[in-house]
Amino acid sequence: MIYFPLSSALRSREFPQAAGAILSADGQALVSTIVAGVPGVGPSAGTSGEKFVGFLMTQTSASPFVPSTTTKVESITVPVGGVFTLQQTPVSSTTLVYNTTTGAVLTPSSISGKTVTLRASTWDGHALLVTYRHTLSVVQARALVGDATPGGYAGNTVGSLTSAVSGTVYTDQFDSSKDFRAATSLKTAANGLVTDHTGTGATISGVVVGIPSVEFPYLGIEFDAF
Repeated sequence: MIYFPLSSALRSREFPQAAGAILSADGQALVSTIVAGVPGVGPSAGTSGEKFVGFLMTQTSASPFVPSTTTKVESITVPVGGVFTLQQTPVSSTTLVYNTTTGAVLTPSSISGKTVTLRASTWDGHALLVTYRHTLSVVQARALVGDATPGGYAGNTVGSLTSAVSGTVYTDQFDSSKDFRAATSLKTAANGLVTDHTGTGATISGVVVGIPSVEFPYLGIEFDAF
């Protein structure tokens, strides 16, 4: 999903949709592929040798996709004992706990359901930003993006998609377990996600211009794919 009030495509292009490509959200990182000798474009897989060609940007009126997950950022003050409860249940391995008091990333001893347990009581009273991805109910998805386009994304029928190849995008399609404050580069990851320099996919020619926040849980990227 793209947060359009903060995003702008300076240039966009129409590409043939790669055979078998499954589009699930605007803001997915796109790469060029060749399937059975036929060139096309689809969401990144996070593998070496990929060629980044931009971000999926297909919405013209109603939402072309019904999101199944989204990102969330919560501001937490660590209570005595270091155990706190999130508003939603994080998807496994998507949680980042950033200590704004010390500027360090913390590794919880456990995350069970909505309950997060920290390792040390020395963090009691510290301010945290907790970023994670959670599953959306049908009601939550509709409240977030409204009604989906009848019949879904039309490009799936004609085998075409629109890619923003230059501009600024604020997307929720990123690896929420990574601290993008410390990212030295951006890479493509599986399912069209964006990850940091630790990834193995294509390098995205761009810079981070917005860190996910409580108000805007999206990653802001200024980029140019060509």
